[in-house]
Amino acid sequence: MEWAMAELLRHPTAMEKLKDEITNIVGTNESFIKEEQLAEMSYLKAVVKEVLRLHPSLPIIIPSQVREGAIIKGKEILCWNLVICEFDELAMANLVHVFDWKPTKRKAEDINMGEDYGLTTRKKEALLLIGTKAIK
Repeated sequence: MEWAMAELLRHPTAMEKLKDEITNIVGTNESFIKEEQLAEMSYLKAVVKEVLRLHPSLPIIIPSQVREGAIIKGKEILCWNLVICEFDELAMANLVHVFDWKPTKRKAEDINMGEDYGLTTRKKEALLLIGTKAIK
């Protein structure tokens, strides 16, 4: 998600287009996006795909073991089964919808996009942001 926020800050027209899409679907009175609303957000999906293309990272899909049975998206997950956790579009959509973001120390176009390699491809320099509430 750090890469996605960095790219959106460096490309303000893309950030505005994403904010507009979210506002058109959710409205200005809703403070949080519901999971079922994600299906309508085609630009959000395009942003996520582009970020993953530009900054591929091995464990984007993280296997986890369920300790208690649960029902997720209408499917029963039995205790101790392995599940896959994907890039969290819902969290990103809510962060973009609820807050306006700016870097702490520099202009957005000066964000260091250097990569540091290891088990994952992460930003060489952490992305530090200030969020101000965008919706009432």
